[in-house]
Amino acid sequence: MLRTSLAAAVVAIATTAPPTAQGIETGGALLVTVVDRTNQPTVNVDAADFVVSQGDEPREVLAVRVADYPLVLLLDTAGDVNAIRVAASRFVERVGDRAVAVITLTDPPVALASFDDGPATALARIEEAAPAVTAGRAPLQALAAAAGMIREAGAPFAAIVLVSASPLEDEHIEPPGFLTSFVESRAILHVVTKGMSTAPAGSGNEAMLRNLANRSGGRHLMIYSSASYQAALDQLADRLGMELLVEYLAPSGGVEEGEVRVGVKVPGARVRGLGIAR
Repeated sequence: MLRTSLAAAVVAIATTAPPTAQGIETGGALLVTVVDRTNQPTVNVDAADFVVSQGDEPREVLAVRVADYPLVLLLDTAGDVNAIRVAASRFVERVGDRAVAVITLTDPPVALASFDDGPATALARIEEAAPAVTAGRAPLQALAAAAGMIREAGAPFAAIVLVSASPLEDEHIEPPGFLTSFVESRAILHVVTKGMSTAPAGSGNEAMLRNLANRSGGRHLMIYSSASYQAALDQLADRLGMELLVEYLAPSGGVEEGEVRVGVKVPGARVRGLGIAR
């Protein structure tokens, strides 16, 4: 494959990593996406195509693979239950063999499947999900439960996908330690909501979820028909299938604190950094 010089080809994305003890080799992982010269996402790259540095020091790239981090689905069972079940089941089938947990948006939230249950069980629980007896929903409590699952699993990366049958306009009531728990989970939040919110801008749960999705690098998708759940979740499945995990090694002899930067040596390609784990 044709290669160009690093000066011409590397597009670096900077993010901050903590210092490590002198003389100890430590590994790190970067979550990235790569687009080719036609601006299309690609996974047709390998470890030799990446360069990673911290400060002015190069880091050895150990491996590159399609990311298969765990997912938590937060599903609304208070409306559009059949359409959400069908779309969520297709989503689980499309994201591959990875750990999937399922929690309802009911008040209180109910865990239908955990990471230990496996994708087949998650699918069965989604298909068996009964409509909620009441219309009460607790999205932040469900999000807190998802963040707790992820932190307990110790996954370096994870995603939470919230699917709601209508805008979550109620005033948000944060569970104790909610924001800290969510940030420490390092989860990317994606939200799919049907309908246009009528709440004042910047108020209610919907505004909080939109803000968290944007800050975590996720998407907030507004749809207007029950048929669009599947299209929205298909978009997310496509995105997840193009995310790459870049594992690298920091050499012994002391690692100073500094920005970790990643780039690709494929002509015309660009890389976008989504997260870092040490």
